[in-house]
Formats: sequence, C-alpha cells, structure tokens
Amino acid sequence: MNNAPSPRLFSRSALRRLRTMCFPPSFSASFTASILVASLLMFCRFAVQVQAQQPAVTFQLIHLAPEATLSPVAFWAGLPVGTSTVFAPVSQNISFRGATPAISGFPPAVPSLAPLANVPLGANITRVTSTNGTTDVLRAATGIRLLNGANYVFITGLSDTANYAPNPQGIARGLNIYTIGGDTLSFPQNFTRLIYLNGTTDSPQSGLDFVIRELGRIVVRGMGFTSLIGDVIPTDDYTIDVYTNNGSVLVNSFRLPLRSQLNAAGQRVVLTTTGFFTPATNRNGPAFGMLAVPHTSTGVATVLQTTTPPSPAQNPFGETRLAPVSLQAVHAAADPAASSVGVWLGTMALMPPTFQFFPIASNFPFRSATPTITSIGGILPLSAALNMNNFSLNITAPNQTAPTPTLRGFTGYGLQQGGNWAIAMGVLDTTRFARNPEGRSTSLTILPLVDTTTTVANSNVRIRFINAVTDAGQLEIVLRGFTESVRPLSYATGGINAVLPVSDYIFDVRQVGSTTILGTFSAEFARQGLGGKRVLVAATGFISPLRNQAGPSLGLLVAVNDSGGRSFMMPTLALSVRDNGGLTVQSQGMTIFPISPNPARDQAILNFGLNESMRASVEVIDAGGRTVWASEAQQYTTGKHSLTIDTQNLAQGAYIVRLGNSTGGNVVTRLSVVK
Repeated sequence: MNNAPSPRLFSRSALRRLRTMCFPPSFSASFTASILVASLLMFCRFAVQVQAQQPAVTFQLIHLAPEATLSPVAFWAGLPVGTSTVFAPVSQNISFRGATPAISGFPPAVPSLAPLANVPLGANITRVTSTNGTTDVLRAATGIRLLNGANYVFITGLSDTANYAPNPQGIARGLNIYTIGGDTLSFPQNFTRLIYLNGTTDSPQSGLDFVIRELGRIVVRGMGFTSLIGDVIPTDDYTIDVYTNNGSVLVNSFRLPLRSQLNAAGQRVVLTTTGFFTPATNRNGPAFGMLAVPHTSTGVATVLQTTTPPSPAQNPFGETRLAPVSLQAVHAAADPAASSVGVWLGTMALMPPTFQFFPIASNFPFRSATPTITSIGGILPLSAALNMNNFSLNITAPNQTAPTPTLRGFTGYGLQQGGNWAIAMGVLDTTRFARNPEGRSTSLTILPLVDTTTTVANSNVRIRFINAVTDAGQLEIVLRGFTESVRPLSYATGGINAVLPVSDYIFDVRQVGSTTILGTFSAEFARQGLGGKRVLVAATGFISPLRNQAGPSLGLLVAVNDSGGRSFMMPTLALSVRDNGGLTVQSQGMTIFPISPNPARDQAILNFGLNESMRASVEVIDAGGRTVWASEAQQYTTGKHSLTIDTQNLAQGAYIVRLGNSTGGNVVTRLSVVK
C-alpha cells in the first residue's frame, strides 16, 4: 500500500479539522500529520468498495465497569494503517454509567464509518493520563469488527477481581471490552428496539428476570452477566420489574420513560443493569441499578429511577387470586337515548329489612364498566348475601340523586360465588329499532352473568365473550390465524368462556354461516397488561346504524373485571389489514406457519420462522389453560424451522399452540385433535 500523502484528496484545512475532532489539544505532538494522512487514505480506499445501499455503520461506547479505580478511563480505537495500528480517542474521559452518542463518522473529512465495516480493529482502555492510547493501558483488545448497522462497545468487569465477589455462575468478570455488532432490524416508527443486557458482575446463580409491568410480559428469563437479548415494544412509559429465582424474589422496580423523557419512538435503546447486586461484598461499590442509553447522535445515558414495587397480581410468574365475590356493572346498551345512565343497587339484606338503594354509577356512559364492588355501601360484604335473590337494579337517567324515577327496574337479582356482571343492553323503544333476527326481545334489560373461577394464571387471560348487538343474529368471533372460532353468540345470552395465553390477537367478527367480515379488531391483551385478569369482551353497537336511529356501529368492548374498572374499545383495523389471506401468524420476530395436518391424530408438524437467533420452545395448551405438551427449550438460528408435535396422547378437542422465546415473547395458533 502506498502511504504517501495525497494533497488532491485531503487539504491541509481538512486535516486540521479532523485532528481537532479526533485528537484534543493535549494530544502528543509527536503524532505526525503523515500518520493522519495515511489513516485517511486507508478510509478512502476502503470507501470505493462500499455500496451506497449498505446500512449505516454506527457504534456507541457504554461504561459499565463499577470499580472505583476505573471511573473515569479513556477509550481508544485502533485503526489499521498498513501493517501498523494507530490509536484514535473515542473518549478520553468516560465515567461509570456514562456513554457516548452513536458515532457514524468524523465529518467532513471522514463522513462515514462504512469503509471500516468488517475490518479488524483494535481497542485500548487506558488511564485518562494516556496521550496516545498506548501508555497506561488497562485492557487491550484486537480483532474487533464493526458490522453494518448499530454496534455497541461495552466496558465491563473488574481490574482487581481478587478483592470482589465472584460471579455465582462462574462467568469471567475481568475488565473486558465487550462488543455487539450489526443490529439492522427494522421496526415501526411508533415502536422502540430494546437491547437488554446484564452488566452486573455478581448477579445471582439463577440470573435476572425482567418484566414489563404494563404489558404483563416476561421479557428476560435467567439472564447471566454479559448476556443480552433484543426486543421490540410499542413506545410508551413503562415499569421494569427485576426478579431473580424465576420470579420468586423481587430485586427492584424502575421507571422506563421511553416516550416522555427518552423520545425513543423509532429508536434503539440499550437497557442494562449496572452496579453490584451485593455492594457489601464488593468493597461497598455502587448499588444495583438500571441504565437506558438511546442509540442516537445526541443520546445521553439515563439512570432509571426506582418506583413502587408490583402487587402480587402484577407478577406474571405466578397466578392472580380473584375476589371471591364481586359485582361489576357494564353499559352495553347502544340506544342513543340511553348513552349515559345511572345504576342503583337495592337490597333487603341490611337491617331494618326494607329496600335500601346504593348508587353504583351516577353518570355511566355507553361502552364503559364500573370497578368491581365487594360490599354493599361499604357495610355488608357481598359474600354475606349470596344466593338470596333479593337484590334490585334500577337504571335511571344520569346524575339522579335518588333511585327513582327509573328507565327500567329489575328485581329478584341474586349474587353467586365468583365474579358477577350486571350488563345493561337493549333499547328503550323497540318500535324505533330493527328487530333481532332470532326473534329475541331487545327491550332494555340487565343480563346477569357469573364466572366462578377463583384464580387465573398470570400468563393467561380469562375471557367471557357475549353478544349485545340487538340487530345481530348469531355472531362468531374468529381469532385470526386459528382454525376455530368463538361461536355461536346469540344476543343477550350467557356467552362463551375462553382462556388464552397473554398475547395480542386479531379478531374478525361475522355472522355464523357467513363469510362476510363485519369488523376486524386488534385484541391487545398483552399491550394492555391483562395477564392474570378476567375480562368481558362484548360485541356492542349496531350492525346497521342507519336502521337503528343512527346509533353507534359495531365494536368490541373489553371490561376488565377488577377493582380498577378499566374498560376500552378494541381498535378497529382497516379492510386492507384484515385480508392477509391465510393462517400465518407473526409477532415479535417469530412467525408460525399453518400446522399440518390440522386436525391431527397422532402427530402434527409446526413450521415456524425466526427473524433472529433466539432460544425458543413450543407448548400445547388445552381449553383449561393447562400445558399438556411442551418441547425442550433450545437455541435456534435465524430462518425457518420445523417441529413435530406428538398428539397421540392428547384428548380430542381444540388446543392452543404457543411458540415462546426466552424474552417472554410469544405467538400462538390453533390445533385440533381428532381420534
């Protein structure tokens, strides 16, 4: 290689600008301009071989070494120049829990790092007193390669391992330069790419478990020191709960402000643990914490703040024990004249034995739910008034101060063990609305329902599907990608129970016997954090609004049966999104293709694809939410794979097949077994 400088390629002013950007004024004067020119020539000659279509090459330095003597340090990149290596400073003063922005080049002289993709580089960690990257060296590394895409370089471990606690898993914890390269994953603009990393040298034998509380999702299981996992989640503010021992021990909880503080929509963010799990055995070094580092040109490392711990019900590793007796009112009556009502509960269970009314909701809008109540007026527990059939429910105009006059009144209402619903549906004047195709009465009424289940696994959601659409015949709700549906759902009947793994689904609604889709909806059970919850999913509104006083159109209402009384409408998907023409299901970097044969007798073949290398396993779950068959978890490469499911010992019926990975992500489909 000709190392002579070429004035045609780089002017003296360009060299001065590069020296100013890459080398501070304190840098040794003995580092000559000829070396700089040779380095730039190396950049230029690689550049002619790089195609413009290649992804941008960026890298980011993050300091995770908690030892006091290692904060601050300097970090130098070793650039190949002929047969030599020349060190350029990436940072001459970076402290523990600090990071550089994402670096893509050194403009104007070197606008892009693309010429260095896949070129072996060196790296030195030195004391801040070093002026050339080759003195006061604490750790040196060679053979580091920047790949196309986002690259991360971590300073991890300890220089004095003898005076710090060993790693319980036996993982080496000496001072190290740890690199991750080539993250080119594409994702929607309103999502954030997360890279989870365990940077804690003394993390426990069982590793660390991460849970995104608001999603009710386990994103990391058993992560050891320097292990990492990628994920993509909707950009929002979340709570990260960190556990050990498979979720049995809470370490701490942290706020993750992706939306409000980090502005991380469409961005990559490293989320890493830092400090010592047990400072007392590590020379009272910095305590365990979490750090978020956006991979942007202005990215700043943010130490996450701790927050209130989760309730037992928010721990997805176990199960949620539901209230033994509760009552929830749900407004599913689509009549515009009853768009908001009052609801009163009357009873003779109190002394003296005369009817006393208590307001449940004074201004109760259509498509909403009350919190569950467990006592009458805060006086008598509902469990003391079971099976008495002496309750009354009055529906009144909104904001009334008394239970009369009523729009409708109902007597002889009884509570049962479990979760009780009182669901308002129908219309006030049936002559002004379309008739029900099955001939059922559509007059305003309250439908009483009960679910006697006392616990729900936190990895599942228990659902009662009902039809509150007055002008609909029998409806069916098709879970996109499944071979079966929830049907038949007749108006104002008891509905159908189902237990589904916590995931996000797409529901198609149609009339039984018809192929016409009336509406397609996004069932965001994971996004809404419904693990361990009991919910009501009610088809509401009208099939034909113009024949029903221009009332609301068809929609799916979700009422969460708990003390929060949360309710929301499933987002409606456009027709172009609905019609994907098959049973292929995709989620979180995993794709399930149609199972064959389906129905199956002795065995079935599951074909699936992975967008990246990951540890994954497959479960078969019966209608009661029990795992009846499971594969061994193993590491899979990027691409398509096949797995044989043994069904010969499974009873005839419908099953859910769940493909899950080690981050807690999952995607599901249906399997039918015949005998």
